[in-house]
Amino acid sequence: MPAYSLIELKLRRYFYLGHEYCIYVPPAIRTSFWVPKHHDDVTGVRIIGKIVKKNKTEEINSIVPIILKIKKEDKLLDDRLLIFALAVCAKFNLEPCKKMVTDAYAAVSTICTDGLKLLMFVRFCTKANNILFDQGFITSTSNSHGRGFCKAMTKWYLNRDPLLTTEHIVRNKRYDGWSHKDVMKLIHLHSDEPCRIMYIIYTLNGIEKVEKLFGSQMKDVNVEDSDETFENKQMKFIYNFLYQVEGIKEMDDCSLRYEIQLNRWGHEPEVIPREMLRNPTIITSLVMNLPLKTILDNTLFFAKNRLFSNKSSSVGLWEYILRFNNTTLLKKSQIHPIEPYLQYVKYTRTAINILKLQNNIMKKEQNPETEIIDKKLKVSIELGKKTDKKEVIIQPTVENDDELFSEETLTQNQNNQKYDSASSSKNTNNHKSAINLKNTKNVSTKSEKVQLKHDQKSLTETPGTSYEVNQREQVQLADTIHQLSTLDINSQQINPGSTEETIEDVIQSQDNEVNQNQKNVMFLIKPLPKIVDKLSTFLSEDLLKKTCELLDPLGLHIMIVYDSRLCMKEKMCTYSRMLYVHEAITLITLSLIYPEKLENKPSIFGLNSTSATSKEIEIDYNQPLTYAYLESILFKTPDDGSDSVDTDKKVIPQVYPQLTFKWAKQNNKKFDVFVFMGTNKMNLRLFKKNIKGYQTHFNNPVKVIILCLNGKHHEQINLGRGNTLFIIGFDKNVGKLINSFIKGDF
Repeated sequence: MPAYSLIELKLRRYFYLGHEYCIYVPPAIRTSFWVPKHHDDVTGVRIIGKIVKKNKTEEINSIVPIILKIKKEDKLLDDRLLIFALAVCAKFNLEPCKKMVTDAYAAVSTICTDGLKLLMFVRFCTKANNILFDQGFITSTSNSHGRGFCKAMTKWYLNRDPLLTTEHIVRNKRYDGWSHKDVMKLIHLHSDEPCRIMYIIYTLNGIEKVEKLFGSQMKDVNVEDSDETFENKQMKFIYNFLYQVEGIKEMDDCSLRYEIQLNRWGHEPEVIPREMLRNPTIITSLVMNLPLKTILDNTLFFAKNRLFSNKSSSVGLWEYILRFNNTTLLKKSQIHPIEPYLQYVKYTRTAINILKLQNNIMKKEQNPETEIIDKKLKVSIELGKKTDKKEVIIQPTVENDDELFSEETLTQNQNNQKYDSASSSKNTNNHKSAINLKNTKNVSTKSEKVQLKHDQKSLTETPGTSYEVNQREQVQLADTIHQLSTLDINSQQINPGSTEETIEDVIQSQDNEVNQNQKNVMFLIKPLPKIVDKLSTFLSEDLLKKTCELLDPLGLHIMIVYDSRLCMKEKMCTYSRMLYVHEAITLITLSLIYPEKLENKPSIFGLNSTSATSKEIEIDYNQPLTYAYLESILFKTPDDGSDSVDTDKKVIPQVYPQLTFKWAKQNNKKFDVFVFMGTNKMNLRLFKKNIKGYQTHFNNPVKVIILCLNGKHHEQINLGRGNTLFIIGFDKNVGKLINSFIKGDF
């Protein structure tokens, strides 16, 4: 482990973990998990503020160089906290901090490598200023920005390559209320260089002003002419780029797909309007050019927008899979095996609920008579009578972000339709009726026919009420529904990109037999999404194996200790509420075992309710080391059924990880790293004492990693010190953080 100063060690832990001690909580739940004084922004201010309070010039001036050093290593999972710390340094208005403030503003161009990070710094300056004042580290606060700030911003905008600067401005236009337009107005940005004037005017006034000032002269510039000046050529490139970006909004799908295939926008998807990204054809083209990490992180987004159900033999699916076949790119992307499995979990366990059916179905099971169909699930079909055929128009009653229904005209035989009708007239008393439906079936394949029984119950007719068909109408569920086997609706026409091929569950139908000019309305349930088995297998098996093969061995003696009771299969991980505890344990174990050489495979010890049943786990390495095989070994049901009783107990007994140290000493096994995984049922009261005894026995310092996968632990206040990393919950970063901690990065 490299020797770090105390200041650098604290800053490293903060940048990697978001805490001043070695404690990691997933970013998504930090503000709800910690009290405000432990929020990561307050923590960053407190760490730097305590250094400044000591009033030691050498220590104060060392902060910014440490930030630059860690940035140069390029090992952080993200730079947000690094940028925040730089903003904190820049906002200290005390006398001993003059050099630190100057160095902080000078480092902006190095740390903020794109437009988004620059806007983050601007936003964090305001935030840090307020927290510094609230915490008492500065005596006055101001929303104004001084000369140092303006100078740093001007340098960022004017001292970089003009075309690159233009691309950064266009790609990331705003962050948390701040935009490049706001910053330029704040610092009164101006330049004498025509190239820079062009993107400044574009940011402040739009493309129309650029056209007015530069349009005529740019038409005469020929970039292929050797006699043309470099400045004019550069202006022409910037001018064309801005016009291409503005032109995206006017492109049709085919034109945009062609542009993406030319690799013009494959690495800049931010410039493409959000609504255009709902087209599977455009998404398929983007998948062929986006970075692998971006593709993997957006798997669920692609699924929601039907990338994996294209008409052309699942083109999108195969383009997605084939991108990960490039081993060089896969290694460069540094995707950890945990990440594809989490995407598999998100896809398989949420895609079925894209239309938010889970809550609806649960209500139906609890109270089938008073169930109200979620209006987001309804699709209204208006049937307008013509001379020889009827026009069916599909109209979603509520706009849904996950599935888009386009209006289509369908034909069907009028004689094959049977609907219950209700008469309505503006000059007579109208009847209000509702059809009770029950036992609607799930999705079926295209070749299957609807097999539904017919039985109707009408509610009491109430004269004097007006008949209305609208989105708020409540439809009750009853014993049976109408026979619709003769209703021939081509589902591909109704929803060309849907993950299902049939729409078969009728919610309500109305047919007016009196007034022939009135439109009839039928409500259908949108079909359940269908899981693509090939994608599920690829994420949970193929890509998981590929990423395991690219892991670097740590070369240390590792001891893995976990709660092996079967009740772990019923508990969920904090933050990732779709992942079970036993799955997280298996993933971490697999990532630690797989890359090590056979003679240096980690030892595994399973904890149980009693010390008599806790034992070392043997793995047959002659078998392929897959997730499924490892999970079956780690959570194998005992032959005597001794563990099965734990799952039935309301109060689950504790397990004692310190038994591992006793077992290791008795068997004379020397380890460099201990990894403990379980829930808040791990008893850690004597943990430090047992670690100290083990280190003294072997005269060898050890690193300890503790994962409490289901949330808070009553001993957590005493953990995260020394050589101990305490992880609360689980997310995609856990595997990388474990490796970084073992390697001594923080």
